[in-house]
Amino acid sequence: SSGINAEYGTRLVAGCNDGLVNIRENPSPNTAAVKRSVSSILPGSFAFFARGKNFLPTAGAGVSEKPGKRKKLAQYDMHLKRFQYTEAFDYVMKSRNNPEVVVTVLRELFRRDAMKRVLSGRDEITLQPILLFLIANLTNPRYCTILTDVTHILSDLYAPILGLSPTVDKLFEKLNRRLKLELKVQEQYMKLQGAMECFFAATGLS
Repeated sequence: SSGINAEYGTRLVAGCNDGLVNIRENPSPNTAAVKRSVSSILPGSFAFFARGKNFLPTAGAGVSEKPGKRKKLAQYDMHLKRFQYTEAFDYVMKSRNNPEVVVTVLRELFRRDAMKRVLSGRDEITLQPILLFLIANLTNPRYCTILTDVTHILSDLYAPILGLSPTVDKLFEKLNRRLKLELKVQEQYMKLQGAMECFFAATGLS
């Protein structure tokens, strides 16, 4: 008689007529697969490309990467980060050839409610670059709104001392002319816009 191990199907037991028992054991399919040599996998086969897909990394295993260089903050950003508002403003005024950077700092100072404090307490030397920047950029449509606000603050702060410095007086007069010109342009634009809206309303266009 004979029998097969029911759990694995890998062990054969046979009983002989003379009373002896013959046992034969075959390796399990899983064991055979584990013992299979990697070198026996044919290059280009599915098994070749599927190598290691079931690999699980051990604890602590990882990929070492070189940390990227942190982007260095601009000098005015460093001043703003330290709440050094006057220093940040004066720094960008030195590079006023880049009006976008200056206006960016101005917007941040307005957002922090620090614009009036930054403009206060200035003398003839420190007022000149501010006035020159305003004169050069006030009529730029991208900057006119915020620069008009700066102009009003400057006028309120330094109107009482006008007449003490001929240089500052001339710059304020020039700035005032630019401001009036800009206001006139804005007034004409608003009139034109109103006329166009009336026209569209009358013709049924929108």
